[in-house]
Amino acid sequence: MKDYSKIGGKSTMQRTSRRLEGTAMGSTVFDLKPGVGIGPFYIGMPICDAFGKIEQDPNVYDVVHVKYYDEDPLKLDVVISFPDHGFHLRFDPSSQRLRLIEIYDVKRLQMRYGNSTIGGPSTLATFVAVYALFGPTFPGIYDKERGVYALFYPGLSFEFPIPDQYTDCCHDGEVALPLEFSDGTTPVTCRVSIYDKSSDKKVGVGKLMDRASVPPLAPGSLYMEEVHVKLGKELYFTVGGQHMPFGASPQDVWTEIGRPCGIHPKQVDQMVIHSASDLRPKTTLCGDYFYNYFTRGFDILFDGETHKAKKFVLHTNYPGHADFNSYIKCNFMISVGEGETEANRGGNKITPSTNWEQVKEVLGECGPAAIQTQGSTSNPFGSTYVYGYKDVAFEVKDFSSNLNSVIVILVLSLMLHRACLALPTQRNNAMIPRAMSSSFGDVADDSTAVFPRINVKDPYKRLGISRMASEDEIQGARNFLMQQYSGHKPSVDAIESAHDKIIMQKFHERKNPKIDITKKVREVRQSKAVNFVFERFQTPATAFLVKTAVTFAVLGALTVLFPTEEGPTLQVLLSVIATFYFIHQRLKKKFWSFLYGSGSFIFSWLIGTFLMVSVIPPFIKGPRGFEVMSSLLSYVLLWVSSSYLR
Repeated sequence: MKDYSKIGGKSTMQRTSRRLEGTAMGSTVFDLKPGVGIGPFYIGMPICDAFGKIEQDPNVYDVVHVKYYDEDPLKLDVVISFPDHGFHLRFDPSSQRLRLIEIYDVKRLQMRYGNSTIGGPSTLATFVAVYALFGPTFPGIYDKERGVYALFYPGLSFEFPIPDQYTDCCHDGEVALPLEFSDGTTPVTCRVSIYDKSSDKKVGVGKLMDRASVPPLAPGSLYMEEVHVKLGKELYFTVGGQHMPFGASPQDVWTEIGRPCGIHPKQVDQMVIHSASDLRPKTTLCGDYFYNYFTRGFDILFDGETHKAKKFVLHTNYPGHADFNSYIKCNFMISVGEGETEANRGGNKITPSTNWEQVKEVLGECGPAAIQTQGSTSNPFGSTYVYGYKDVAFEVKDFSSNLNSVIVILVLSLMLHRACLALPTQRNNAMIPRAMSSSFGDVADDSTAVFPRINVKDPYKRLGISRMASEDEIQGARNFLMQQYSGHKPSVDAIESAHDKIIMQKFHERKNPKIDITKKVREVRQSKAVNFVFERFQTPATAFLVKTAVTFAVLGALTVLFPTEEGPTLQVLLSVIATFYFIHQRLKKKFWSFLYGSGSFIFSWLIGTFLMVSVIPPFIKGPRGFEVMSSLLSYVLLWVSSSYLR
């Protein structure tokens, strides 16, 4: 249970306070990782992941405050505060990723670094203790105005208050380390900051706090993926390159962007009464359904009769909205303009950071807004306003008295696009309410649905299944498509034809089985015996590989160039010694090095002798040609053992 309140110009969300025996001040020890994070929280984590960690351990995080600037959520950080543990999590308001961890009450938080602990009520984090635990570092910065000395490590900083009578020791920012006053005392840490160490910035309190930034996302990350919106046409996901048009079927959606996080039936349609183009009886009953993609920040609404995508809902996940933390922020971009050059101008783009006044500058004025409210009990944040344009509607939260609002939800509707085709091109106030109403009225498409893959030759692609699909999956795909396109005979014939071809092909394969070489090789590679052998080998560093190769190449050259009547006894002895040496360099264990080295020598000599006797004819002439060839083959196997065996 959570309750919400406002403190000054900021809003807070806090749990109902409850004190458990296991959550006493300082009783929980958090692992400190400089430049990475503390406990389960790491720099760069999305705010939704942080809430997930909190929900997983409610006994530890039993009092949580969420603070944000309610007049402009993009201006200041979103802060999750743990007053019982004395630290903040500061999230960048735009990307909603953790950029800074502030420990403002070190006496409340016990931290573990390596095998040592620091902080908490029992272990004071003094300057001497910090310096002894984290080691030498460069001189810090003394802030005369605040009377605080900051000590910096990569991704970590400590602030120490300096009493007025001892400010002389910090003259011109220089101080002897570790810092001790003339009376033998040492200052105690008043604040600790953890931040991304890759930026090479010194981050502390005050102005230095703004230097903390979020680390870059990993290549290919779907978080905050840029989604290009073509009004009335489609969505384009830039990372994966997927296109999601209006009219897409559920199978198309699964194929392009994967399985939804949830499927929610739309039981009632409360806006259908406003739909001017819907001639059906006005009823709230509805068979439509949503595909919810919470981890990507959007929903897709499908028509219950045609099973086609007719509406997209993109969420910005701003605090102060009832759906905050239900979705990850969707980083959409709407380009408005006829030509590509005009569309790419900065003034013609609408993104999650575009406020309502800027939206009206791009799209023009619109009519009055529809008001959405759920009452103060269900939604303590107040009402939102829905403004409609052609092909798009905006849900806007009024964060300030001058309506300088921020877009909260963007809605795209295929039905709105079709409803507005017959409208005159001149915009007036009488048309705008109709456009807005049509965007929320779920008007069914009475036209006969045509199977979009009717001309695809491959029967598997036509049904939208893989070649490894089972008979149940094949039959299920056929039944689903038959129900969806039953009103169009050519579509039905195409679906039936593809189904029959696949069934006949499966029957033929069972009657005339073929050996699948690729499958057999894959089965052998996945067997336990082969996996056990492969696990015994590991690719070393390039420098080590070159060193072993040169060593055995020199031994091979000596064996060929300087044969003796007794055979290459000395060279073989040197190869055994080299094998022991190189294996020990990698394993660092004498017993296993001796065991692996002896086994490698015996195995390589037996294999070399066998190959020379049974397989390879000796092509080196001379009285000791057989021994020389056997030695060369043994050197190759010993090199493999020395370099790759683990």
